[in-house]
Amino acid sequence: MTNEQLSEYYGFKAYDHGFFDEWRNKCCEIMSLTPKATRSDVYAQVYIELLDSKVESPRNLMAEV
Repeated sequence: MTNEQLSEYYGFKAYDHGFFDEWRNKCCEIMSLTPKATRSDVYAQVYIELLDSKVESPRNLMAEV
């Protein structure tokens, strides 16, 4: 996938999970602070962070042990 396709992919995934606005706002904030960052990397990182905070993922379960 191209960087543009990856960016769209994470946007659609965030929408599917119900946190698109939060994802978009956090991505914009990070991109404004680090404009040279690769957009698709930032989008993926923010998506994973928000998903982990919203869903009982294996990462969250391990943190509780």
